[in-house]
Amino acid sequence: MSVLTKITHLLARRLCDNRRYLTRAPGQTNPAVYLTFDDGPHPDRTNRILDQFAHSDSKATFFVIGRRARRHPQTVRRILAEGHSVGCHTWRHWSARQLSVREYVDDVRRSRAEIEQITGEKIDLFRPPYGELTPFSLWRLLSDECRIIHWTHDTRDFQLPAIPVLQQRFAELPLSDGDIILMHDDASVTSYALRRCLQTWESQIRFLALPMATTATRRIQGTTDSTAHQAFREEFAVAGSAAE
Repeated sequence: MSVLTKITHLLARRLCDNRRYLTRAPGQTNPAVYLTFDDGPHPDRTNRILDQFAHSDSKATFFVIGRRARRHPQTVRRILAEGHSVGCHTWRHWSARQLSVREYVDDVRRSRAEIEQITGEKIDLFRPPYGELTPFSLWRLLSDECRIIHWTHDTRDFQLPAIPVLQQRFAELPLSDGDIILMHDDASVTSYALRRCLQTWESQIRFLALPMATTATRRIQGTTDSTAHQAFREEFAVAGSAAE
């Protein structure tokens, strides 16, 4: 992470409330952590991950790349239909340091528009590639009503050579209420190991999806989105207010 990004993070933590800029989520009445996946959708691996979630009550948030979402819209729709949430991860996966502020913001807007067209929902969750931001890109994103989501723990799953290595790393995470875990749904090892990773922690803590800005007609864990998801979003907002 660059020095400029570190400075941006420090500014954001001082100036933004913890519902607009998160490295960890507000605590819940029942302890929960937030599993997040970057860089999809992948036509095979993302669906394999979703298949593994189908065997549990755990949910996650998928930060998708706009141009990949255009190629695989059915996978994006499946993510939402199965009770997870979706965020934006730019159109081309370029760092904020590689582009001018205008080019970067336009890239994010293009991706959000594509995902919103696919899902029919407002997309306010955003994760910058590599976690990189500049002060001016941060300001513009907040002006566009983005909620910027970083992470508490990075599993580095895309670098790991085998399933047992990822299982051990996941088991050793010092998880606590509100933590946000970074993984990648285009990582082969993750697409095969996820179920075993979840089983390590599911008896001790809940895995929830970060709430999105709007609700729709999809179903979450057997109830309509307008009740379950909205109630969770309100709980998240109340917890955030209490933490300020």
